[in-house]
Amino acid sequence: AVSVLSSGVGNLQAEPGERTNFSISVRNTGNSIAQHKLNCSSQHGWPVALGSSQSPSIDFDPLDILEYLPMRVHLWIPPVSNGSPAAGEVDMVTCEVTSNNDPTFSHMVYANITVSELKEFTTELFDRNGNPIGPLASAIPIMVDTGETVNISMSVTNIGNIELPLSVKLQSANPNWGIYLVYNDEIENDKVDLNLPAGASTV
Repeated sequence: AVSVLSSGVGNLQAEPGERTNFSISVRNTGNSIAQHKLNCSSQHGWPVALGSSQSPSIDFDPLDILEYLPMRVHLWIPPVSNGSPAAGEVDMVTCEVTSNNDPTFSHMVYANITVSELKEFTTELFDRNGNPIGPLASAIPIMVDTGETVNISMSVTNIGNIELPLSVKLQSANPNWGIYLVYNDEIENDKVDLNLPAGASTV
């Protein structure tokens, strides 16, 4: 006979690119040495690993009478790609404990993991020819003549998994230089507010 207990299976959450875990313990309540196997899988096919291994399946060491062995189950949430996995998405991990001594024994453990919100975005500036300008410390100088108008574009990309409300604001080091924003063919003074869906980009 064997007793199977699980812990930490409630309210499991993790951000994309991170992992979460819970524990399954097997206790030999019989009157002879017993050996069991644990196999886990993800509903979405996301990586699952048991203990310190990289495998979703493992054979427990033989358990003496009343001996028990805990095993940590790790699930990795994949990094965001085009807004997925979305915030609030749920993956179910199914684990089965079987016995090498008793082929009729099977015990199932289920755990639901919810994907947490990831609020991240990137920005990049481009010159009039579409070349990246780069960070301030290494930015390529842009030469202009007196009275010339220079158009610089900026891309904003939502690399998270939830829609982001964003604001783009202009600020010039020289208040005597006129600057303005153009967004969706509309001319704005110095600020644009926008909602950017997960995985989307705008210029």
